[in-house]
Amino acid sequence: MSEECACSVLAFAVVLSWSSGAGPLVVFVTDHFSVDAFDADRVAGVRRRWLFFPDSIHAPKLFLHLPELAASVHDEFHDLTDPLRLPGCLPIPGPDVIPPLQVRSSPADSLMVCVTGRFLATNTILINSFQAIEPEVAMALQQPRLGRPPMYPIGPLILANNGGGG
Repeated sequence: MSEECACSVLAFAVVLSWSSGAGPLVVFVTDHFSVDAFDADRVAGVRRRWLFFPDSIHAPKLFLHLPELAASVHDEFHDLTDPLRLPGCLPIPGPDVIPPLQVRSSPADSLMVCVTGRFLATNTILINSFQAIEPEVAMALQQPRLGRPPMYPIGPLILANNGGGG
């Protein structure tokens, strides 16, 4: 999906630059799979970029620590004897780290670390969760941290069946 988005940036920039008569776009929101679309919003002159995580709060917490983990953890995650410890999170056993990150020398791992850097270039991060379900990690994410955009749990966002079919 990331490669497809990267190939579509120029065409997407043209679409973003179209005005509906109400003026230019004020904010552009994309999910964590499409951060390359931020190149299009920059070309189109959109000033604010927001990132949306449809996952739990633990996912962005792991992703935002990837650069630190890449520098400090030199073994494969699945070989770790001690779990990863991220502020506010339950310890994560190495074999439970998401599959694209299991093999540190894989292109997927390198891509994930690179993409995480793009997460930090956003103005705001929205997360589909809420404080009551993940209180410790929500509290940890809401602590200001230099170089990290503010993060807000805005969920749960759910698909409601309104009886309209499909």
